[in-house]
Amino acid sequence: MTSETPYQDGFPGSTFARSGERNLACVKHIDDMLPHVRVRKESTISFVIYLLYFPVGFLLALVRLVIALPLVGAVSCCVPSCWRTAFTRFAVFVFFGVWVKVSGSPDKNARVWAANHTSEMDAIAIRAVGNPFILGYSFYLKLWWLKCSPLSLLNMVYVPQQSRSQGNNKARDNVRSVVQNLIDNETSPILVFPEGGLASGRTALLQYHKFMFSLGVPVQPIMIKLSRPLPINVNCEREGTTFFDNVFWFVFLPFQSFHLTFLDSVSKEDDEGVLTFTQRVQYLTAKAMGVKASPFLYRDKIKWLKVKHKFMREECNLQFLVDEEQATVAVSNKSLDTGRKKNSKVRPSMDTVRARLLEDIREQWNMSHPEFHHPVFLKDNVDDLEDTLGDNPGGPKDTPGNSVVQKTMFVFDLKPVGVDTDLQELALAMKRLTFEGLINWGVEHQLIDVAFGIQKLRISVIVEDRVSLNDLEDLMNGDGRGDEHIQSIDVFTMSNV
Repeated sequence: MTSETPYQDGFPGSTFARSGERNLACVKHIDDMLPHVRVRKESTISFVIYLLYFPVGFLLALVRLVIALPLVGAVSCCVPSCWRTAFTRFAVFVFFGVWVKVSGSPDKNARVWAANHTSEMDAIAIRAVGNPFILGYSFYLKLWWLKCSPLSLLNMVYVPQQSRSQGNNKARDNVRSVVQNLIDNETSPILVFPEGGLASGRTALLQYHKFMFSLGVPVQPIMIKLSRPLPINVNCEREGTTFFDNVFWFVFLPFQSFHLTFLDSVSKEDDEGVLTFTQRVQYLTAKAMGVKASPFLYRDKIKWLKVKHKFMREECNLQFLVDEEQATVAVSNKSLDTGRKKNSKVRPSMDTVRARLLEDIREQWNMSHPEFHHPVFLKDNVDDLEDTLGDNPGGPKDTPGNSVVQKTMFVFDLKPVGVDTDLQELALAMKRLTFEGLINWGVEHQLIDVAFGIQKLRISVIVEDRVSLNDLEDLMNGDGRGDEHIQSIDVFTMSNV
């Protein structure tokens, strides 16, 4: 992967030469950073516990929002400033079940605290262990219910939300002036979330914005990790989700734990550019978290969500599988299952979905512009156009000099032995199988919900007519890990090609 600094991590598919495959790998990496469902169906037991807890959690959320939130907000107005840090820690634990664990210690010389951003309440958790100024967007002032909340405990410095997208104009210069005044005249550090938006923090961090790293002051990275008892994503990127929705699910949980780790402070070297320094801080935080330092900015996240939501509205839940050996990215639709009985609408083929997806990616990232440039995304070339089905180098091919070979396409449903079976790895294992008369495996495959969190794998293969169904089943069971992981193999469809 081409990188301007050594502090950006590669990811599966980041070095693919073909633009279509590279770009699909890019959006998969962005997609993996974002939670798209509110309730994760990790296991049957955890989901049942969630269902049993739901009425209790709903009542608890109402009590916290209607009573606890304004009560803490009112009491906080009477608390002396020297006691507010201790009061915040006490209040969030007693009234909201939030335990804050701290590793390391704040550096008095650090003027900027830079933390990853995992939930709407990250600032309150950090406020429970220190008293920084916190940069926040002015749109929060329009939420009247926040004024009757512990928001008064925070030393908020509000900036216009549009300034981020306006570049170095008057609005951005005003923000810089406010920040510089705080650094020159105050002793408390300034807390920022340089990712620019929320991400799960489970796989990678969004690339940090460099504005707060250009001030020439020491920066202390802060690592935030969350632990929750239920399979709930407090932050959800589903279309239509609001700030209040995330706050509701935050107070819905009985308890949760924030683990804050203050890393060693760093300063920009004399020969180090601002971008390099910014990415170095991001890399140090990501390394401490055990995740990757992503080369994608917040604006890349927004562009991808526009594409993702468009397909979700069409009942197309895109799933990706990167095969680094074949340098391909398979696209499947997790929603495309036997639900056709419930919805008679004719759904497009995965070839059509893939083509539309690549076109939407080109449009969102404006790849047709002559001056298009991105550290990872590639502009399409005509030579990159390829068939949806991948070639099997070892298989026979039709040539003008040979007679036409009769071919059959089988679509199989592979049911796993249990919920823990990794169907994506199973799909890759199948596609690596070769056999005399096997022409190619379909690049696309589908994961289809069965029941109780169990899914099945739907995969296609094209073979010469001389290959029997028994031959294929023996191949998948004997060499494709079937004896260990496949409970049954059913033929979904069979057709001549």
